[in-house]
Amino acid sequence: MDAVTRDDRSLSPNFLLVLGVFAGAGLSLSLGWLPGMPLVFVFVVFGWLLGLCFHEGAHAWAAVRFGDDESRHRSHLALDPVSFTDPLGTFLLPLVFLLGGFFVLPGARVYVDLGAIRRRLHRSLVYIAGPAANFAFLVVLALFHACLSDDVALELRASVVLMAWLQASSVVINLLPVPSFDGFGAIEQWLPDAWRPDGLTRSIAGFTAIFLIFMIDPMAKAMLVLIYLVIAPFGFDLHDIRTGYSALAFWAR
Repeated sequence: MDAVTRDDRSLSPNFLLVLGVFAGAGLSLSLGWLPGMPLVFVFVVFGWLLGLCFHEGAHAWAAVRFGDDESRHRSHLALDPVSFTDPLGTFLLPLVFLLGGFFVLPGARVYVDLGAIRRRLHRSLVYIAGPAANFAFLVVLALFHACLSDDVALELRASVVLMAWLQASSVVINLLPVPSFDGFGAIEQWLPDAWRPDGLTRSIAGFTAIFLIFMIDPMAKAMLVLIYLVIAPFGFDLHDIRTGYSALAFWAR
């Protein structure tokens, strides 16, 4: 494994830019410096990008921790959002679903050399690391929300709750035991080779799962129940989720 300097381990400028815009939008919302509705859009979208960086960065960290080549993941470990994204699958389509009031689609993917990771348990943990990072971000958002005073701007409070909902949805969707999702990847390591699907089957299964979730009403309601079960223990006011979605699409008001 290549030696890695402190500079190699530093956070990427792109990630720091995303973090700075997110923090600036949140501060502006809390202090009322700028009109609230457009800032909600900026705050939530850049918060979603942070969650994406944490998710994929966690996959990369776990892969390197358990034996993958660190040089392949330096940009991932630096949480560089550019290394996780493609314009259509990672940004545009998930953003359309987000603005439409749906769940957030999993878009990015860190490619891991599973052959370099010997133990099946470790390979499973690489898959679990991404959703675990989303859950950790959800906990941070819950703690931040608990610290907000009653007189803080409604837009900020609703935005934080909406972001928490999106992180919970990411946890649930990514842990689905369906090919192309992290949940199946964790299970697959324990299956016989003959039971493992090929690339085409994975793509078809993933597309079918997304279609069922978004187009079949009972499936969508089941997903909402699962997401609610994840977020309910944190005591969020679910009315704030609707308020957050309404503020997010500020141009439709």
